[in-house]
Amino acid sequence: MSNKLKVAALADVATKGGAAGIVSYLLAFWELDPALNIVVLPILLYLLNAASTWVGDPTVANFFVNQSKVVEAAVKETVAQPTSVAQIPAVKKAASKRKKK
Repeated sequence: MSNKLKVAALADVATKGGAAGIVSYLLAFWELDPALNIVVLPILLYLLNAASTWVGDPTVANFFVNQSKVVEAAVKETVAQPTSVAQIPAVKKAASKRKKK
């Protein structure tokens, strides 16, 4: 994952978490029933995820990244760093086991 996508993902999580934290703080500050907090927070997070799929691409629940950018970056990263089969960690491990026998 590219650095720009990591920053966008972090910003998205921080936005949603910040909104949940503010709502939780306000419910506690107003001394409302703690059970209300338990009911409201999952609903709020669901609504934030629904809103982020509405704003961006429906397959990516992120306010700041569209699916096309994610796919484009993944393709560039894969093409830029070709990997031979022998360099994959699972293949290396299997190859070393075969050599020991």
